[in-house]
Amino acid sequence: MRTLALVFIAVPGVCFLYSYFGYPLVLAIAAALRGRRSAPERKADVPSITIVLPVYNEEAAIEQKLQDLVSIDYPRERRQILVVSDASSDGTDRIVSRFAAEG
Repeated sequence: MRTLALVFIAVPGVCFLYSYFGYPLVLAIAAALRGRRSAPERKADVPSITIVLPVYNEEAAIEQKLQDLVSIDYPRERRQILVVSDASSDGTDRIVSRFAAEG
C-alpha cells in the first residue's frame, strides 16, 4: 500500500519537475549543440507562400486588405495572393482585378 501511495506522489512530482525544469534544460542543451542558424541570405532560400483570401461582398474592406497584403515585407516573386470571391454582387471583383498586376 505504501508503494502505491509513493507512486501516486512521486510520478506526478517527477513529471512536474521534468516539465518545468528538465525539458527546458534539454532544449537549451540541444540548441547550444546545434548552433545558431542565420537568416536566409538569398531570395532562393525563402520559401514560396500563397495567401488565400476568401471574400463575399467585401467592397468596403477589400482594397485596404489587399494593400496591406501587397505591402508585406516578403519577396514579391516568392509570394502569391489568391482572392477567392464567392460570386460577390457588389464591386469586390472590380477592386480585386485592379490588384492583379501586383501579385
